[in-house]
Amino acid sequence: MFHEYETKVLDINIAEIEEKLHKLWAALLEDEVLMKRRVFDVESHSGNKGKRFRLRQKGDKTTLTYKERNGLDVGSTLELETKVGDFDVMTEMLQKLERSTMVYQENKRKVYSR
Repeated sequence: MFHEYETKVLDINIAEIEEKLHKLWAALLEDEVLMKRRVFDVESHSGNKGKRFRLRQKGDKTTLTYKERNGLDVGSTLELETKVGDFDVMTEMLQKLERSTMVYQENKRKVYSR
């Protein structure tokens, strides 16, 4: 199973950080892309906390992920993910199941690796 670790960094000079990454021979794996996310709560229907569906559109790829938090440490979240066809249609389908949208977010992301 693939684990993704994310962080948020605020108030940085992006050009300066990119230059440092370049000096460290980091490779740009994915250029900046807009991501849209909707998170749908499962708790109100199952009585279980920490369970949710995340619908994410990243560029032209849309995925639906089931997430279940099993602890407080990094890596304690079970994730099952599959590709779906249309962000808006999948949103409507999940709303028909009476899942309330907890969060809607948009952000941009670049991915580097060394």
